[in-house]
Amino acid sequence: MAAFRHRSTDSFAAISAAVVLAVALAGPARAEAVPAGADAPCAIIEKFAGEAFILDASRTRVDELHEGGALPCDGWLSTADAWVQLRDRSGHVLRISRNSFVQLPAKDADLVVYRGVVHARAFGGGKSFSAWTPNGRAELASGAALLVYSPAKQSTEWVVLEQQGTLENRFEDSSRIIVREGESSILNLSRPRVLPQDPRAVTVASLKPVLRELAIDEKQMKRAVTVALERQRRVFPTVLSAGTDGARSGRRPASVS
Repeated sequence: MAAFRHRSTDSFAAISAAVVLAVALAGPARAEAVPAGADAPCAIIEKFAGEAFILDASRTRVDELHEGGALPCDGWLSTADAWVQLRDRSGHVLRISRNSFVQLPAKDADLVVYRGVVHARAFGGGKSFSAWTPNGRAELASGAALLVYSPAKQSTEWVVLEQQGTLENRFEDSSRIIVREGESSILNLSRPRVLPQDPRAVTVASLKPVLRELAIDEKQMKRAVTVALERQRRVFPTVLSAGTDGARSGRRPASVS
């Protein structure tokens, strides 16, 4: 997954660059939802490590983080060298990696990722987790997944670590595909393709460094690695249809690096 390599080597130009980007682009235990109400925040900051900032909806006020602090609806989160864990109003647990820039919209989606990597965990029994990027829309009813967006490549990547999710082009209603655990799909609008690529297996070698940088705990790390290995060992029958070259058979693992 080239997006992970891009993400880990990009430099971060601090909070001013994040604001420019925004203008240009416009755990396992069940979590409790953030209390509802007219003035309720869209998320609560559960924990973090490093330097990060909160911007209000107008991007005119900048605040530092503190545990238990609120992130307002339509507010922005900019991470420099930090990872930040949020609990949103639907109870989803979101861990945002360093060098990321995201927004929590008041409606339509739980999260919009303008740059970086997000680890999402949904607990089922309620509202599915829905996240947007400038070109993609990913959903997860329950389980865990990674969402990556590279603005330089206009690339959205959705890596499902537990259960299954969907990925689609935000501007093409018929483009939705199912991504099962241990698989990844990429939507890249810098290429002449409007549909997400067929899901492929994720390699352990490229997955583990990303999870470590997010400070994912060992139990979840072990689960993700086991799922990835099982998916790599899975063999699908060849698709026998005219003009098929085998690329859709699922035999060849993909790399997230």
